[in-house]
Order: sequence, then structure tokens, then C-alpha cells
Amino acid sequence: FSELPKTINKKCSWNKGSDSHCYSWKIQGSNRESVEMTDDHRDKVEGELSYKFVLRAGWSRWTLEMNPEYGNGVADISSFKKMGFAMKSKDASEWEKFRVIIASKNGMAYEAKLTSLGFKPDGQWHRCQISLDAIKKSGVDLNQIKTLFAVAWEGGVRNGQSFQLDDLHLE
Repeated sequence: FSELPKTINKKCSWNKGSDSHCYSWKIQGSNRESVEMTDDHRDKVEGELSYKFVLRAGWSRWTLEMNPEYGNGVADISSFKKMGFAMKSKDASEWEKFRVIIASKNGMAYEAKLTSLGFKPDGQWHRCQISLDAIKKSGVDLNQIKTLFAVAWEGGVRNGQSFQLDDLHLE
């Protein structure tokens, strides 16, 4: 989700052929996903594009995780100090529990409200950062990351509201 050079694969000890995948929940009783992700080439922080997420209903989450069909299905991010990303939304001021989740294979998860990471729901791009020490202190095993990054939201969402994500990276 960052268009920076792809050297991160080697630093995360991903084997050749390792991959990640992303998905969102389906709305109960429907074939539609709870969120539609599209490329936005006009409104971005870096590179060629950002990702726009148009929400369709109540609570849900969008998850980027290691694909279990490759290698061990985990990433080792222990050699990094922080995770950064840029986020934008004016609609999020109405949502409950708009947050980030990162989890390891052992089932432990780090969760943080986006507003605690530098995000403001004012329709402007905001660069956000997460200390990997804070993730580690929550019990997440940085050597065995399964969920690289998830964005979750709860009540207050109306069909058609959105947020954008760009420049998700490790430093």
C-alpha cells in the first residue's frame, strides 16, 4: 500500500512467493461487501494513487493480512521502529470506534483509535504513526504478524461515507 521501493519484503523476511491479501466482511443477508475499495489517482499523498474505501453499512472492518497459502502466513516486522500511513476522511467524525488493529499469529492484537495516532476527521490528509514498541507491549509478537493492518469502524456509518488510505509503510 506504499509505492516506495519494494525492499520491505526482504527486511520482513518474506520468502520468495510470499504475499498478502485484503478483504472486507459481507453485509449480513447480502452478497455485497461492507466496503468497496477503489484506486484514486487524483487524490494521493505519494506515488501514483491512494485507496478510497466507500462504506455501505454499520460496523465492519477491512483487513490486510499475510496470505496463509505462502510460507508461514506471517511477517517479521521486528527490525522496524514504527509503522506510518496517511489517512483522510470528513465522514469519520460520526463513526464509533474508528480504529487500527494489528495482530500476531498467537491471537494477541494491538488496537488504537485513529485519533490517537494523528488522524482528524476534517477531510484533510493526516500522516499517522504507530510505535512498534507500543504494539509489542500489547503482547503482539512482532516476529509473527498475521494481520499487518486492519481498519475497523462501528456504528454511525451511513451508506456512501468514505475514508482514504495511502503510504502504509514501515520504518
